[in-house]
Amino acid sequence: MTRAVLDTNIFISSLVELQESVRAVAKDPSDSKIIECALAGKAYFIVSGDKHLLDLRQYQKIKIVTPNQFLKYL
Repeated sequence: MTRAVLDTNIFISSLVELQESVRAVAKDPSDSKIIECALAGKAYFIVSGDKHLLDLRQYQKIKIVTPNQFLKYL
């Protein structure tokens, strides 16, 4: 991300309590934790460089994108 984008956007994070266990990423089951956190946090996006996550493209209504793809949504 460019510095200008970081300077003009507020990124908010919070701790979430996992609600459910999912097996969303067959090739790397440990990546399913990311999906679980996104579900618990009611996320719209997962921004990642992880190939296994990116291969999914979307899980339920959560879009899984690279940082460059995410910039297009801002």
